[in-house]
Amino acid sequence: MKERRGNKQMILRKFWNYIKERKNCMKKLLIVVDMQKDFIDGALGTEEAMKIVEPVAVKIRQAIEQGTDIVFTKDTHYKDYLM
Repeated sequence: MKERRGNKQMILRKFWNYIKERKNCMKKLLIVVDMQKDFIDGALGTEEAMKIVEPVAVKIRQAIEQGTDIVFTKDTHYKDYLM
C-alpha cells in the first residue's frame, strides 16, 4: 500500500513541477478526464458518454494541431482498493 502511495506522490510531484515550469507562460492546456472504456461503453458507460467520444476526439486533434499540451486522467484500482 505504501508503495502505491509513493507512486501517486511521485506522479503528483512530477505534474506539479511540470505546472511550475510553465507558470510564467500563458498556454492552453486540455485536460481529458475519464475517457476510458469502462466509463464510455463498459460497465459504467452510458449513451451520453458514447455521444461525446467524437467531439472529444475532435478537441484532442485540434489541441495537437495547435501545440496545446494535453493531460489525460486514468482511473485505476488495485485489487484491494476498497480496503
